[in-house]
Amino acid sequence: RLLDLYFLDDLSLGEIGDRLHITRQAVFDGLRRSVRQLERIETSLGLAQVRQRSDRRRRRIHTRLNTLELAVRRLRGRVAPGVLNRITRAVVAMRRAIE
Repeated sequence: RLLDLYFLDDLSLGEIGDRLHITRQAVFDGLRRSVRQLERIETSLGLAQVRQRSDRRRRRIHTRLNTLELAVRRLRGRVAPGVLNRITRAVVAMRRAIE
C-alpha cells in the first residue's frame, strides 16, 4: 500500500501519513523496508535466472557429448583403438566437469 501511494499515486510522505493516520517517519521507515524487501526478491530472482541459463547450457553440452560419443562409436574399426580410448576418456572427463 505504501509503495502504491508513494510511487504510483505520487504522494509525499506527509500526504501518505495523513491518509493512513501514521507519522511521516513511519511512512519513511515502511517505504525503506518495502524497497529493501523488493531488492532482496529481485536479487533472488536474478540468481534463479542465472541458474536456469546454466542448466540450459549444461543440457546442450550433454546433448553434444552424446552426439560425439555416437560418432566415436561409428569410428570403431576405422581408427586405432588407442585413439578411440583417448577420445572416450576425454568425453567422460568433460561430462564429469559439467556435473
